[in-house]
Amino acid sequence: MRFRMVFSVLITLALVVGGCGSAETDAGDSPTAAPGTTAPPTSATTTTTTTAATTTTTTSATTTTVANDGQFTVLTDEVVYHEDDDGAWEMKVFYPDGDGPWPLVVVYHGIPEGPSVTEARTIAARGAVAMAPRWVKVFPPEMTREEYIDGALFDRAACAVNEAQRLAPDYGADPTQTTISGFSAGMHAAGWVGLGIVRNDLCQTPMLAQPVNVVLGDAQFLFYEDGFDDSLADPDSPAADTVDRFVNPERYNVSEDLSVYLWTSGFRHGRDVEVSPPADSWIGLRNTTGTLLDDLTAVGAFEDEWLDWMDCGHLMEMRMTNAGIDVLHEAVGGGHRYGAKVYDTIAELIGG
Repeated sequence: MRFRMVFSVLITLALVVGGCGSAETDAGDSPTAAPGTTAPPTSATTTTTTTAATTTTTTSATTTTVANDGQFTVLTDEVVYHEDDDGAWEMKVFYPDGDGPWPLVVVYHGIPEGPSVTEARTIAARGAVAMAPRWVKVFPPEMTREEYIDGALFDRAACAVNEAQRLAPDYGADPTQTTISGFSAGMHAAGWVGLGIVRNDLCQTPMLAQPVNVVLGDAQFLFYEDGFDDSLADPDSPAADTVDRFVNPERYNVSEDLSVYLWTSGFRHGRDVEVSPPADSWIGLRNTTGTLLDDLTAVGAFEDEWLDWMDCGHLMEMRMTNAGIDVLHEAVGGGHRYGAKVYDTIAELIGG
């Protein structure tokens, strides 16, 4: 399918909503999904154990039966995609019980692992191999904003895609048909690798093929919470370079055939901003390209004196389109979570 024109660390309550969700916003942590979401499948009792032939560790594989007609029975593995001084970094693997070749989808959520597991399982049930990496272990307040916007977390998280591509044939997946999906804080890890903006290659496994699709939901490209202001004002911090890598398509390294799907929920999360902000304002700190204020004005971001996920989506749709990237930005409504519309669009993307 081709489209044409169509976080932050969670330290304050607002960031908990923005990155982790809450009882209202994330149905993925509950056995029963909220209205408008896809209910998670039920697990069967059969369990088998497999062993990887390499240093990657594969543990229990549990059969998961999907109740909805027309979907696939899903098998589950867990593998280690990277090891460093912080220990082993695992990701769950969900794959259809049937012959491929399947598209490969790597799913990054925010800080908690639970929702990404639900999201990946639901995607796999539609006919894909979906892998959900754990990419953060130290939660706020132990992790500072400076440590987050430094980008090293994203560099390490990118290794999940490389290892997923290496393992793809073991699960009947085609590594050349890789989709990266990120949501909330997980958008930063997904965008970092999906848009080819990795700063330092920390991975033991090389990337085999550039992603063909990138899906970014409720995306805070501008790191607009005030907790990032000090880092962005510090000339010795990599923060401004991190922001520029996200918002400046000239920094991307992507396939000519890449499709980008940006989606924005109806959940309100943003920051007050003046109608005509001065150059030295908080938004001015994020003006890495020199055109940010003009670009935000062009998409009407200042009209309600509030900058939010929707404004970020409009900004990046315009910038990506101007850079020749095939992009669609949609307002999908609902709470801060994957809804049926998002799953349907991902299925359409990966289905070709």
